[in-house]
Amino acid sequence: MSLFRNYKEYKSIFFQNDVTELSKEHQEKRFVRAYFDASLDTKVTESWSNRKVIKVFYHEINHIKQVHSFHKAHYATLPFSLFQIKNSHTFFVENYKNFEFQSLEIFRFDAFGREIEALLFLKDFSLSQYNESIYENDDDELPIKEKLFYPNIWKIHEEDMD
Repeated sequence: MSLFRNYKEYKSIFFQNDVTELSKEHQEKRFVRAYFDASLDTKVTESWSNRKVIKVFYHEINHIKQVHSFHKAHYATLPFSLFQIKNSHTFFVENYKNFEFQSLEIFRFDAFGREIEALLFLKDFSLSQYNESIYENDDDELPIKEKLFYPNIWKIHEEDMD
């Protein structure tokens, strides 16, 4: 169970709003649960899968020391991420495991809230993966094609999504 009762549940970590909020009776196996923690003065989001918390996100915190004791006390065995909104279309996610930096993800979205780019950088900040989503028109919720670039093998993979 979540640490606090005053929480809301959403479809994903991105765009937590009225449109993406789930009802209290939902039956989703994968979802996120968000609450505000006064001691950190920030929103905390738990990622749930099959009725268990699998990862924790701390929103708009710029330094790991702010979450260290809180995370250790409540979620010590779980990985966590620092989630930052850079602008209305770009999110940064710093991923940690055992309080050590693991990777940086950058997500870019279009004006319709659809993911258009995702980049993954490893511990040494080398680019590990680049994804680009291509939509046929403004009304499409899902991409018609995804381009995936893997720098370690210097290969571009294109996948039609039909």
